Amino acid sequence: MPYRSTQKKLTEWLIGNTTGHAKLRAGLSSTWKVGDKTGSGAHGASNDVAIIWPENNLPFLITVYYTGSTISPDQQSQVIAEVGRIIGRTFYKN
Repeated sequence: MPYRSTQKKLTEWLIGNTTGHAKLRAGLSSTWKVGDKTGSGAHGASNDVAIIWPENNLPFLITVYYTGSTISPDQQSQVIAEVGRIIGRTFYKN
């Protein structure tokens, strides 16, 4: 498969992902295009890796790994969403 075709397909999969709505996506502007891959694991681990396309800016990558937590998975997602809010406020002020 040619490179552009493979890149396009991967981008479509990431943007179409539905498991990250409570994580980074929840903290980012709804006008931004976001493609992500979430995960969780042992020892209270939760993560989200995303490529973000802010309006009128170049895309960038965010990686959040959160582990060793004793809080609920929903609370872990809220912590990761807050990372998204901080990134939005810090780097992309309107």
